[in-house]
Amino acid sequence: CLRSKDAASWQGFKFDAVCDQRATQEDVFSHMEDVLSGLEEGVSSTVFAYGSTGTGKTYTVFGKGFEDVFNSQSLWDVAKESIYAQRDYWGIIPRSIYQLFARLESIKDRDDNASFTVSGSFMQIYNDRVNDLLASNRPKSTKLGLPIREDVNAPGGVNIDGLSSHTVDCPEDAIKLLYRGGRRRIVRETSCNERSSRSHAIFRLDVEIFCTDTQGNAVTRHSLLNMIDLSGSERWGSDERSQYSARELTNINSSLSTLGNCVSALVRSHSHIPFRDSSLTRILKDCLGGGARAIIVATASALPSARFDTASTLAFASRAIELSKVVPDVRVDEKIDDAVLLRRAKAEIRRLKVALEGSSSTKSVTDSDDDDMSDMWDTKVSVATRNINDLVDAIEEGHLNPGDVCTELESFFTLSRRLQERIGTEVEEVITPSVPTKGGEETSERPTDNDNHEKETSQVMPAIKESSDSNVGASYGDSTACVADSPPAASAPAYESPRV
Repeated sequence: CLRSKDAASWQGFKFDAVCDQRATQEDVFSHMEDVLSGLEEGVSSTVFAYGSTGTGKTYTVFGKGFEDVFNSQSLWDVAKESIYAQRDYWGIIPRSIYQLFARLESIKDRDDNASFTVSGSFMQIYNDRVNDLLASNRPKSTKLGLPIREDVNAPGGVNIDGLSSHTVDCPEDAIKLLYRGGRRRIVRETSCNERSSRSHAIFRLDVEIFCTDTQGNAVTRHSLLNMIDLSGSERWGSDERSQYSARELTNINSSLSTLGNCVSALVRSHSHIPFRDSSLTRILKDCLGGGARAIIVATASALPSARFDTASTLAFASRAIELSKVVPDVRVDEKIDDAVLLRRAKAEIRRLKVALEGSSSTKSVTDSDDDDMSDMWDTKVSVATRNINDLVDAIEEGHLNPGDVCTELESFFTLSRRLQERIGTEVEEVITPSVPTKGGEETSERPTDNDNHEKETSQVMPAIKESSDSNVGASYGDSTACVADSPPAASAPAYESPRV
């Protein structure tokens, strides 16, 4: 709670957890468990620290050992010793790195066929321009930022052209990337902080897991872990202004204001969300829009002089919690191996052949007069079956990609559903008994087998299209597929509100 200046009233805020000045780095990190567990399931996650300058965001995200070496020009061998000597004071990012690799290794222990790849990137947003902190050829100026392009197939829904990605084989490799990029981040002395971060820093880990699901199918799970140290918001008049600091302050406050506007627009369910108004919100679009789990670490000062900044920070964090009520579910990026999907398609073909034979026998019993129509259906299904068999054989021989059969498969399964409706109608006329109702009218109860098959068939095709198009947003259960525009499977994790 915050007490007003005249002590006449109190303003209350509700959060998932509160850490006071006695909390350790380990206490803060203990609230990140859900984020890391989601990465194993193919759910992307984002953690970012938000607050005014001098409230401890960089310390919370990186930790004391890293802050010390960022200020020095020591080589890695010297800096490494200093970093690991202060491991008890590590922040969220280094602790998450070691915890992530421990979880990945546990997957390999449970599944002998499992493997994983991890790559890292490190960027900063300075004056609303994206700069690569790990680029081998560092640009002389930060004025020319990397372009951000919308790409539904890219991680997070956006593609940052020219951003370097580095393979990470062990936790120490990621710590080294953190050290290299952190030294290049732009900092400046202000009245609130001797080394104040003047840019938003985003450290990203791209995780890809190859494993076997509960049905024995080979699956690939892809997820992103974004860990962000936002630059601190400041009020005009809080620092001696120079040409650089004035421009920095304008861009920092503008990007943070846009972030707050996006959160407010999402909470109020506005038709337009101003994600494109800043580089920061464009990159965080997938996180804020519900595609990923999010945790907000709001840092605040208890000093009376900072009461306005503290109230603003707590109000933003409180609004962010409301996102869970309006945003869609998180997306699980899990893709089944193409060979498994083809086996499902071939099984569907065999099942339809049996259904056709049953349809022929039923037709003779019902003395149907539409023989010409039935012959037409037999011919259509026969041709479609032959085409599918030829395409499947071509894929198995390596002549075609799975994506080349999507159009043919879609028409085939559409034909399958229409055929099942026809077969079900004929069978209903023969074997479905009439049941008298209370009003004396007769009704019939239709068998449910065809309904169940229609549901299964409708789930196979989206899975094949998902695999071939590499679209993010599929969640697979035991033998079903759930895509973004379909009702989520029961096993898919529900969206979790940004934890604060």
